[in-house]
Amino acid sequence: MTAIELNPSGTKGFVYTRMLERLSDYQEYQKGWDGEDAAPLNTIVVRNFKKVLLKAKEEYLDAWDIFPAANGSLLLQNKEKKCGINLGKSSFSYYTIKDGKVEGMNNIKFTPTALIKTLEGLSA
Repeated sequence: MTAIELNPSGTKGFVYTRMLERLSDYQEYQKGWDGEDAAPLNTIVVRNFKKVLLKAKEEYLDAWDIFPAANGSLLLQNKEKKCGINLGKSSFSYYTIKDGKVEGMNNIKFTPTALIKTLEGLSA
């Protein structure tokens, strides 16, 4: 059984919990966490990502990992490393790599729905 099957009532399961734990770990990073001058994870970015986690289907989130970025944003990268989303305070960007060509879009206004639609589209 998958985490989704174990939670038929619609409650969040393993993927949600795993991402929240990683996010919590990253929130402890202090300025310079990369050995250089990286900023800590921005609290607005954390709040934005939590909104996404609450609304996104786990089946789409399962294909993604999260990482802090040096500018205080959050990088979501698919496990195959063929696409990614960078979530900031008020906007996000995404990229895809297909046939050796990189495509994407910058400065998309953040709403949980907009990011989830992008996430689902990149997961397809």
